[in-house]
Amino acid sequence: MVGDDVVLPCQLEPPADAAPMILEWAKPDVKPRFVFVWRSGQELVVDQNNDYKGRSSLFIDRLKHGDVSLKLSKVKISDEGTYRCYFPKLKKIFFVELLVGAVSSPGISLVGTDRSSSVVVLQCESKGWNPQPEVFWLDDEGNFLSAGPTETVRGPDGLYTVSSNVTVEKKSGNSFTCRVQQSKIHQIRETHIIIPDDFFMAPSSCAASITTSVLFSVMFILAVAIFIWKWRQYKTEKKEEEKNDLEKVIDELMKQNEELVWQMKQITVNMEKADEMDRENRKKIDVVDKEINEMKGDKTANKAQGYLKLKDIISQVNCIQDKRKHEQEKLIMNNDELKKVDIELYRMTDKKKQVENNMEVINGQLETINRQREEIQKKLQSEEKGKK
Repeated sequence: MVGDDVVLPCQLEPPADAAPMILEWAKPDVKPRFVFVWRSGQELVVDQNNDYKGRSSLFIDRLKHGDVSLKLSKVKISDEGTYRCYFPKLKKIFFVELLVGAVSSPGISLVGTDRSSSVVVLQCESKGWNPQPEVFWLDDEGNFLSAGPTETVRGPDGLYTVSSNVTVEKKSGNSFTCRVQQSKIHQIRETHIIIPDDFFMAPSSCAASITTSVLFSVMFILAVAIFIWKWRQYKTEKKEEEKNDLEKVIDELMKQNEELVWQMKQITVNMEKADEMDRENRKKIDVVDKEINEMKGDKTANKAQGYLKLKDIISQVNCIQDKRKHEQEKLIMNNDELKKVDIELYRMTDKKKQVENNMEVINGQLETINRQREEIQKKLQSEEKGKK
């Protein structure tokens, strides 16, 4: 067993004095392989493995009888294996197999209950075994119980940890035993547990009623959260449609605005043309006056003829002016429409901003609802795990 002292036997046959001989104790699977070397009547430590220094020795008083057994102190798991006892000159070799045992007492814990079917789940775990042990479950009459497969894990120290689960019913009694045993080293460890009757009892109607009420309350909260979420989603879709309609109206108003801006430019051009025509008419009148003054003959007749020319010029100017006036009035009316379009465009743009702000608020509320719904789902899952 781990921590014990052990003697690895080796004996010359027929018996002979081994004190003057060369003797080598070695373990082939380690480096250096020498565990203990005896030469020229003393221990040789030059090539000895460091792990065995101070822990390996011979029985000096038995050497004369050919007994060269090796004593190992404070055995460790790493000491397990095959050892060779060798006499080089005699060409005699012997092998000894060392099995190092380690045990620990198991522990039992209750890992689950199902009161609806009156069953209890027990777990047995035992750490620090070598070699690998077996696990058995027994009822209060010593009968073996059917259990799940044994889980085995070997740690870095070379020791095994085993665990096993079993599901028991009231008909198997209240007392249960976990037995861990290793046949090679003839070691058995047991632990008992007594399960109170309360653990096998079905839940009362009051407890069931409370559980049902809690479940319906949680379901109602979840349903309300889903309804609010759906309603918010509908509102968001309506706001999105309204936003799209506003964008179409704004696009149309922008087109009208561009058209009216063009008309304003035409008004400016027409005004410039009117000014230019006035200048030309003045020039024509000046030319007619000059011709009348330069004409020879009867001045009265000359003035009458000049008057007719001026009348014709004025008539043409009035006709053009009336046409320009009509166009000007039309453009001015369009200019008034332009002002209305600007006002409507400003109102629509402001409304679009309000819709966008409302959508941001709704999106924030939707995120809050989603978080609340996730919290409710987590709460439901945790409560289901707690019931299990």
